Amino acid sequence: MGSDESEMNDNQLALGIYPNPSSDEINVPVVSGDLQINLRNLNGSIVRRIDMRRVPNGLEKISVDVSDIPSGNYVITRIQNGETVSEIIVIQ
Repeated sequence: MGSDESEMNDNQLALGIYPNPSSDEINVPVVSGDLQINLRNLNGSIVRRIDMRRVPNGLEKISVDVSDIPSGNYVITRIQNGETVSEIIVIQ
């Protein structure tokens, strides 16, 4: 049971960005609480940043406009409620 529980926790931590790849906007699942989203290029430079003091109850996603960002691979990081989770996304 410990192994299954560990796998479930890993799955819950996945960002679940969609759509990926994208050319206009991406949706980042969120929960209530303080939020920071950083989108970095592969050189580590932040190309987009979103800070919210309090995500309202009931809000399930944040849409991030990526239409003006050059095509390529990026790392998106969500920092929320003491957890940091990153995922690679493709912008076309």
